Amino acid sequence: TKGQKNCYGYFQPDAYTKDGKTVHQVTMCAETFQYGTDQIVSTLIHEIVHATNHLAGVNDCNNNRHNGNFKALAELFGLEVAKGTASQGWAITTMSPELKKWIDERIKPNADAFTLLANVKAPKEKKPSKMVKWECDCTIVRCATALNATCEECGQPFVQA
Repeated sequence: TKGQKNCYGYFQPDAYTKDGKTVHQVTMCAETFQYGTDQIVSTLIHEIVHATNHLAGVNDCNNNRHNGNFKALAELFGLEVAKGTASQGWAITTMSPELKKWIDERIKPNADAFTLLANVKAPKEKKPSKMVKWECDCTIVRCATALNATCEECGQPFVQA
């Protein structure tokens, strides 16, 4: 989603205007729903942390890299925070055991509620190439049609490999 691998959701400030008011948006990526309620809840809270920081005027990302401001508030919300790749910063979040217990006991997320949303399209199968490999004594070429030619370098005819 959004051209990003492993993107479960995102917060978009000032996403649109409605009735003259600026509206922010939290989006859950469809792929997230296949990972179960723990991932869904963790992602939603992760994005709410971004929204809360934004509303408070706190910068929690630099070029999509989650910084210490994000980490501090995420931990206050009950998330466990770990570093991702160098470009992600403190982006890896999961529910702490205490938060998970609270969510399970009070919110009681129903996994069945997300099954209709979990129908993520399977990646398209890659079609076999129509290109055929041909070679002579000195090189290899590929073409989509039969090749009836002689190599100008070595003088040998191209044969299908």
